Formats: sequence, C-alpha cells, structure tokens
Amino acid sequence: MWNSVGALVALMLFGGCATSLTPLTAEQATGLQEAQRIADRTTKAYGVPGVRVYAASLGHSTGGSYFGQTDWIFIRPESLTGKKLLVLISHELGHATLGHRPTEPPSVERERNANRRGVEILVRILGLSEREALDTYADYLIGANRYRHGRDVLLPAGHLPPCEELRELWTGYGQTAPACETVTAAPASK
Repeated sequence: MWNSVGALVALMLFGGCATSLTPLTAEQATGLQEAQRIADRTTKAYGVPGVRVYAASLGHSTGGSYFGQTDWIFIRPESLTGKKLLVLISHELGHATLGHRPTEPPSVERERNANRRGVEILVRILGLSEREALDTYADYLIGANRYRHGRDVLLPAGHLPPCEELRELWTGYGQTAPACETVTAAPASK
C-alpha cells in the first residue's frame, strides 16, 4: 500500500536526502541543526545507532515522530524552536534509545517509557536538573492539552491525554504534577 510514509521515503531516496522536506525560517533551520546535534550526542552516549533528524509536515496533532525502521526522526517545522523542540527531540530519542521498532504496536507503556527516557536525556545530555526537565515536559503537555481544548481528541497512537501523561510522568519521579485541566464532555451548545 502506497501511503504518505512510503511517498516520503521515495522522495528521500530518489530526490536526494535533505534535512528539511519543507521550507524553514532561519530560526527553524537553526533548531533543526540543534536537534541533530542533540541526536548525535544522545545516540553516542547511549551506544545506539545514529538517527537522522528531518523537518517535515506531519499530522495536525503530531509534533514529532520516530521511524525505527530507518532511524529517522521527523519534527514539524513550527516545533523546531523553544522548549517544544527539547521535549520532542528528547521524547523521540527516547524511542530510539529504547530500541522501539515499528513491528511493535503503539502502546501507552512505550510512550510512558519514551517520556521517562526523554526526561533522562534532558538531564544526562543537556545538563538540565531533573526539576527543569520535568517543568519543560509540563509546559509542553499543558500546551498540548490547551491545543485540544482539554478533550481526548487528536491523540497520536499510544498516547494518553496530555494531562494524564503529565500526571504519570511526574508521579514516576515522586512529584506532584502542576495543574492541568481535562474536559471530558463537549461544551453545551448555546
């Protein structure tokens, strides 16, 4: 079956391998270079095969994605700046360093482990304190919750709602997570 991933792979194989598959601003291009540096340092430190980081348009609810069959990480261009980049690259590198492969179905446990490894990467590779790393994830997950208006919609496969991911992550570190509101029902019509 020819799908968007297949088309992307064909584009890269036959069209030449570029780091950006979509136009980038100067700030986004700098973020992409930083993401690759983080990936190189992380894979070396964990003793796993290197990964290549690309900027690519993904689905509306997906900030980043790891393709284990090729060891590629894709990040949305608008996510290549600020703290979003740190969360996305560390989470996707979590998958890479844990050996997650496409033959395994998406699961909450895989995503939970990738989040925990992502925090570890921020601490071990980027030198953040554990609290700074947890706060970075909290900011991202609270923002993801706001994007979804607190509803359980547009969740990438295997992911819990952002507020649940936040609470589970912080609980795993013996911490109480910051407030994150979840809406379970659609707002009443006027």
